[in-house]
Amino acid sequence: MNNFCRLVRCVMMFFCFQGTSQEILDVSDLATYILGGDQKSVSANLELLPISLLNITTDILGVASFNKDTDVRVAGYPAFGTIANGGEATLESFWLNYTVRSLDLLDKFKIVVSTNQPLPEGMTLEAQIINVSGLNNFNSTPIMHPILLSEVEQVIVDDIPNGNTEVGVGKGFQVKYTLNATNAGELPSGFQVIYQLAIK
Repeated sequence: MNNFCRLVRCVMMFFCFQGTSQEILDVSDLATYILGGDQKSVSANLELLPISLLNITTDILGVASFNKDTDVRVAGYPAFGTIANGGEATLESFWLNYTVRSLDLLDKFKIVVSTNQPLPEGMTLEAQIINVSGLNNFNSTPIMHPILLSEVEQVIVDDIPNGNTEVGVGKGFQVKYTLNATNAGELPSGFQVIYQLAIK
């Protein structure tokens, strides 16, 4: 009887071990895990959100100033620039960069420029695109003539497709500002030049 109990225990342990054995997957056979098993497909929708980003970059540290040559001012000269240029002063260290993505790939965009308040009597400020670089093969139409800035929005870059300029100084659209102040005044407190990216 004792031997019979040992035999039954042995057989039961064998069945227990056999019942809990793990299946081995042969990974050397591609059909085992690529074509085998219960295959299903799940569909998913990916929706890209529209993007409109615009910035102006400069290599000027601190505050941009039209009074670059205050240390060499001579009595009788205009407050800005020289007599030869009629008192005009210029800044050319600004680059306009953009990124746009619309839900409709046929959409076109434009960049408009304006000021947040009027300029004082006897003072004008112009913005002009003088150079274009790094547009990643996305053609757009920069307005290359000087734009007399005011509170009225005016197009400075037109026909912008979905895409982007590169980023930073030397990329995008170089903007030149020309200030003419025959009254020797200064820009009003809080004065801003505003650029906006808008759909056409």
